[in-house]
Amino acid sequence: MEIGHYRDALHTYLVLPEPEEVQTGGYQYRMLAANKIQGLLPCCLRAVNGEKKLCYDITARQKFSVFHADRKLGVSDLQRLAADITALRRELSLYLLDPEHLIMTQEFVYYDLTEGHYLFLYYPDAGGRDMRDLFTSAADLVREDDRDAAALAYRLAACAEDPDLLLHRLETETTDQGGQDEETDPEPVPTDDYFRQEESGAGEGFYEEPVSVRQKQDLYEEGRGPKRQDRTGRSRDPVPGLSVAAALLLLGCVASAAYPMFFRVTERGLLLCRCLAVFCLVLSAAAGILILLRSHRRKKAQTSDKGEDLRLFREEMRREQIRAERMQAEEKAREEETGTVFLGFEGTRASGLYSEDPRMPNIDLRRLPLTLGRNEQFADRAIEDPSISRLHVRFTREAEGGLMMRDLNSTNGTWINGRLLEPEESVPVHKGDEVRFGEAIYECR
Repeated sequence: MEIGHYRDALHTYLVLPEPEEVQTGGYQYRMLAANKIQGLLPCCLRAVNGEKKLCYDITARQKFSVFHADRKLGVSDLQRLAADITALRRELSLYLLDPEHLIMTQEFVYYDLTEGHYLFLYYPDAGGRDMRDLFTSAADLVREDDRDAAALAYRLAACAEDPDLLLHRLETETTDQGGQDEETDPEPVPTDDYFRQEESGAGEGFYEEPVSVRQKQDLYEEGRGPKRQDRTGRSRDPVPGLSVAAALLLLGCVASAAYPMFFRVTERGLLLCRCLAVFCLVLSAAAGILILLRSHRRKKAQTSDKGEDLRLFREEMRREQIRAERMQAEEKAREEETGTVFLGFEGTRASGLYSEDPRMPNIDLRRLPLTLGRNEQFADRAIEDPSISRLHVRFTREAEGGLMMRDLNSTNGTWINGRLLEPEESVPVHKGDEVRFGEAIYECR
């Protein structure tokens, strides 16, 4: 299928060939043209270079593969994707449109930065395209340390061949979405050993969460170190239970002692009340002693762990210092041998963008990939200028070391040496090139 892009004064379009359905004025195209269906990219028929094309509005929307290249998928993102697909299938059924005509690949799924939802492409001549490619590619875009997201992506990809099973899985994940936190602590990705152990009924404590020495030190100093866990994964802290038991026993002791004062009892009943009061008093005292002992053991363990983690942290810092001193010594020796200061590979690469406009910040290009835009939530570097889109341009480094610049469907376009880039076009950038984002002009040095 021939794919192109077209930009007018206000919009950017993804251009596809005019399908036969449009030429004959079929039902599907009339529904798409006459209604704004939630979850679909808006489309219209336009003349592009003298030919009729079906144009989909992708203004301020980011391609799935590009948007999640840096911002990796988490559980909440996958659940949002599942919820949007489920809602779209229901919406299509209201218009009697066949969901088989959705192109469910990562190249044709877009994320709307304004609405916070995924949008999909409906092409009348498409058919027989399942969602296997989308969820398989999604599994490759999850965070490496997010075990839950990886497991969810693989579950969705595994049942993508069966539409009924996949729809049931999507609806299940959609109903579970409300109970999940937007930001979860990172967890390691499950390996084959994990799945084998899970199938054999092994316990959950197979993985340890990767936490740095510095993070452990901060946790223990704040008194929020890890607690013992049971088989369900919940923390087991016996002190609150013992406190409740001690309080109940003490209450029983008071009640047993006070009962003969308010009610007439026989001598045998009086003896029984006194024995019960003594029994409850002894048990409550034992519970209090256990509480003190467990609290003391916990404080002692936390102190020991804090000291061990502090020792490891100091050793790690010492190794880093030794490594830095070794690198300095090697550079000094190289300088003495050649008589020339060694600049490293960075000396031959473009290291930044510089603007003559004092309102525009200089941009460091030594740490890539880097996304520029006006939206601080999604852009790696935010530029406060109304002519710049929420996500405007992305810089990456090639395997050979060259700098690449890619336009991200920006409204006012991305320019290099006076040439306007096509939407989603990538070009190499060299020292001395002039690049422009909207009205912001930079020189690459």
